[in-house]
Amino acid sequence: MGETGHHLNSESVREFNILDRLLAQRALAACARRAYTGAMRRAWKKIRYRLEWLGLKAATKFLPLLSRKACYRLALLLGSLGAMLDRRGPASPSVKMT
Repeated sequence: MGETGHHLNSESVREFNILDRLLAQRALAACARRAYTGAMRRAWKKIRYRLEWLGLKAATKFLPLLSRKACYRLALLLGSLGAMLDRRGPASPSVKMT
């Protein structure tokens, strides 16, 4: 026992580390939520919409030049990229069934 009368066993230290890690993650998440103000979100949305418009404009010029096979392969590539980059993760089974 130490001078304070407290004795930490390995289980208490492990629980303390887990709790400490959870508190740090929550603090970091709270900071991240505050980082994007309404003005920042609006500015990013404006940029995103312009990029989407440019992408659609380019697609209307580029896609008609592709063969059917090339267009199919491009669609497969873009679909797999979209699945990898999707932030929400996989949908629940109930959503897939509807």
